[in-house]
Amino acid sequence: KHWSRKTYSVLEGTIFGEATLTGASDSGVGGVPTFGRQFGFDASINASLTFRHAGDRLDVSALSLVMEFAVIANFSGLGHVSLAGSADFVYPCKSGVVARVVAELDADLGGKLVVPRLRVVGEYYCGAVGMDDPAISFEASVVGAVRFIPAFTVEEFAFSAVGFRGFDDEWRFVGQVSGVVVIPVAASSGSGTALLGGGAAAQVGASVYFMFDSGDGTWVAAAAVSFTSEWINATLRVGTGTKCTASGTYVSGDVGVRLPGGGGDQVVRASAEGAKHCGEWALDPALGVFKLRFTIKEAYMEFEGAAVQILNATLSVTGLAPAGTGAAAVEGLEASDLDWDVDIAALAMIDFGSISGGGGGGG
Repeated sequence: KHWSRKTYSVLEGTIFGEATLTGASDSGVGGVPTFGRQFGFDASINASLTFRHAGDRLDVSALSLVMEFAVIANFSGLGHVSLAGSADFVYPCKSGVVARVVAELDADLGGKLVVPRLRVVGEYYCGAVGMDDPAISFEASVVGAVRFIPAFTVEEFAFSAVGFRGFDDEWRFVGQVSGVVVIPVAASSGSGTALLGGGAAAQVGASVYFMFDSGDGTWVAAAAVSFTSEWINATLRVGTGTKCTASGTYVSGDVGVRLPGGGGDQVVRASAEGAKHCGEWALDPALGVFKLRFTIKEAYMEFEGAAVQILNATLSVTGLAPAGTGAAAVEGLEASDLDWDVDIAALAMIDFGSISGGGGGGG
């Protein structure tokens, strides 16, 4: 037999490093014209690496990386776009360690696209397994109003989601998104808008909320639309979802109208709401399977020689499940199967003779 002997060295160590990069350009790259664009960038990286080299084998036992960056682009006569953020990562990704990325975007392109501050945060939680603690999270929000169509803004935008990793490597995500859209309506003196806005500028708004859960496939959605002007304030709300909640599937609205004349005192304020409930909630007598309610909160109108005032006039209609109905049987009930409860209450006052004009006398 022939024996051979091989020797090799072992090298262990840690490398630390820091790098920065700063620059600006307005002369183009590779001969491509910039068309008035000016770019600036700034980046820094801090890193450490622990390794072991033995023979032909290189093992990395630890790596830490922290990075910060900022980029800005100015467009001559058009505006600017800037992006800044940071990221940090540690290897190995052990339980309790969090990898994180943060970025903020700011843009103003001549008013056609305005993003005052879009903030995005993403995190990864090392070693998180199961449905108690999330393994990943993501959120985005805007501070201020986003405009991407003239006179069209999105406010209070927010999105968030978390992901859970099961022991079988299956993922479940739960999240929600919401925002408000505002659309100003230009002032007009035409008869078509005189009733709605009295010739003054009005505003239309809409808010949206959506929540989802990929684990059981459920979701909840709600939306509201509003109109605001000198004479009318109105809001309509709707909501539904696959989960059985106390809110049920609902529609509601409020309206306030200021009538011409009467020194601005003639007003009507009313509301209406309706809901269809499910499961155990439908068996609650206070909610019922169906719940409808109409309310005149306040109404004051002046006529020739008289004034009419109505306060808190309500019409409430509740459709109740028959006694002995189980929660599972609620969905199969028809309107004709329900016991209906109707309640009416109102306070009205009529004052004759207190309005001058037209020869009316006091009384």
